[in-house]
Amino acid sequence: MASLNVYVALAVLFIVASGTVMAREVDVIKANNCEDKRKMSLHCVNEVFTSVFKTGNVCDDCCHELAKLGDVCHQALVERTLNNPIYKKNDTS
Repeated sequence: MASLNVYVALAVLFIVASGTVMAREVDVIKANNCEDKRKMSLHCVNEVFTSVFKTGNVCDDCCHELAKLGDVCHQALVERTLNNPIYKKNDTS
């Protein structure tokens, strides 16, 4: 009977520990408010996205909006896009 209590205690410890680790993971995009529509217009989001995967051209206005996002948001959004199974094959890193 004592061994059953040990297994229960270990199971509870494992669940609590994994919950603590998951709670520490912070979504960089949400933490830095990267998806705020005031930071980049939908037109520019579409233009930048299309330029990455199709044409390769971004107008100056959209380039400035992209630069205003900052490096942290840029890297996080690129990583999220490339982790999407649809675009995984485009990852060159």
